[in-house]
Amino acid sequence: MQSSALLNLFLFAASLTLFSISLLLRDPVLLKIRYLGLISINLIGVVWFVLAAIHRKKKGVLQTLSLLFVLGSLGISLSKEASFQYKKNFILNYDKKLLAVYANHILVGFYGEKELSELLTLPVFGFFVTHHNVKGLTKDETSALIKTIQITRKQNNFTNAFIATDQEGGKVSRLSPPLKLQTSLGEILAANPNISDKELEEKINTYAKAQAEELKQIGVNLNFSPIVDLKFDKEPSAFDFYSRIYNRAIAKDPKKVAFVAEVYSKKLLEYKIIPTLKHFPGLGRVSEDTHFFNASLTTSLADLENSDLIPFLHVAHNIEYPFIMLSHSTVSALDNEKPISISERGIQEYIRPRFPVTTVLITDDMNMGPMMYAKGGIGASAVTGINAGLDILLISYDGEQIYEVLYALITANQKGSLNQERLEESKKRLHRLHIFSLP
Repeated sequence: MQSSALLNLFLFAASLTLFSISLLLRDPVLLKIRYLGLISINLIGVVWFVLAAIHRKKKGVLQTLSLLFVLGSLGISLSKEASFQYKKNFILNYDKKLLAVYANHILVGFYGEKELSELLTLPVFGFFVTHHNVKGLTKDETSALIKTIQITRKQNNFTNAFIATDQEGGKVSRLSPPLKLQTSLGEILAANPNISDKELEEKINTYAKAQAEELKQIGVNLNFSPIVDLKFDKEPSAFDFYSRIYNRAIAKDPKKVAFVAEVYSKKLLEYKIIPTLKHFPGLGRVSEDTHFFNASLTTSLADLENSDLIPFLHVAHNIEYPFIMLSHSTVSALDNEKPISISERGIQEYIRPRFPVTTVLITDDMNMGPMMYAKGGIGASAVTGINAGLDILLISYDGEQIYEVLYALITANQKGSLNQERLEESKKRLHRLHIFSLP
C-alpha cells in the first residue's frame, strides 16, 4: 500500500515536471533538448493515455491529476510546435523583397547545417558565428564556412552578410580555438599598472592588429568588442551566471577605458572590422545577470555621465562608424519602465541627441529573459525596439526565434503599428556600413 502511494506521488511529480517542460519547450532555455523533449512528451502522453484507457477503474486524486497534467503537456507541446511551424512556413514562403524590410534589421545565430540553410533563404543583416559553429574546425575550415554563407547569399541575390562574433579576448573568445586565444584588454592593463599612455597605445595597437588580422582572414567583419563597462569594486552576485562583467571589464577609470577602447576600435576599423561598444549604459554596477533576470540601474544620470557613459560618448565621437550594443537593463534615469534596449524614451530622448547621428544601435541577445518574458514575448519586444529607433535585433543563441520575431513585425506592420519613419531612418544608418561587407 505504501509503495503504491509512493508510486502515485512519483508519477504526479513526473507529470508536473513534464507539464512545466511543455510550457518552455519553445523557449531558448530548453534549446538543447527541444526536439528530444517534444518527442518524449508525445510518447509519454500517448502511453499514459492508453494505460488510462485500459485501467478504467476509479482513480485517486493524484492519479487523475497526473493524467490531466500529462494530457495538458501533450496539448501544449503540440500547439506550441504547430504555432512555430506555421510561422516558420509563413516566413520562409514570404516574398523576399517585402521580407527584407524587416529581416535587414536582424542578426541571427544558428545551430547546424539544416538550420543555417533555412536561415540563408532570409535576407537578414548578418550571422553570428560562435564556439558551437566552429567546434573542431580549423581556421581554414572556419573561413570556408563563412565563404559558403557569402556564396549562398550571392546565389539568392542578397548582398553580402555581416559576419559577427564575440571575440573580446580572455574568457569571452568565442572563436578560440581555432583562432589564437588572447588575453583580455583588461589583463593587459592589470599586468602593466604604471605603463605610460604611449606604451599602452603601442600594446593595444599590437593586440588589436593581431586580432583583426585573424578575424579578417576568416571573413568576420563585425566584432562585439570592446567591452566598456566599468570594473566596479563590488561583491559578485550568486545569480550572475554568465555576465561576469568584473572579470571582463578593462578598468575602473572611465577615461582609461575610453583611451584603450578608442585605440582598439580604430585599429579594427583599419581592417574593415566594425567594433562594438557594449553594454550601454554600462553593466558594471548591475548585480543581476540579464541573461535571465530583469536588472535595474538606479544611478542618477549625472553620476552615469561622470563615469559609466564616458567611454561610450568619447569613443562614439572619435571613430567614424560608432556601433553600440544596448543592454537589457532598466535605467531609471532614462526610463523606469522598459529596458534601455527597447526604450523609446531612452533612445530618442537621450541616445540619439547626444551621440553621432550615424550611431548604429544593436540589442544584446533578444533571447535573454527580459525580452523573452516581457508581455507579448520576444515578438512584442522586437516590435517595441524597432519602434523605439534601434537598428539591429540580435537573435544569437536560439536562431529559430527569428520566425517569431519576423512574424510579429509583419503582423504589426499590417495592423499599422510599426513605425515606418524609424525603419527608414535606420535603413539610412545601416546603408553606411555596406563598405564593410564588400568582398
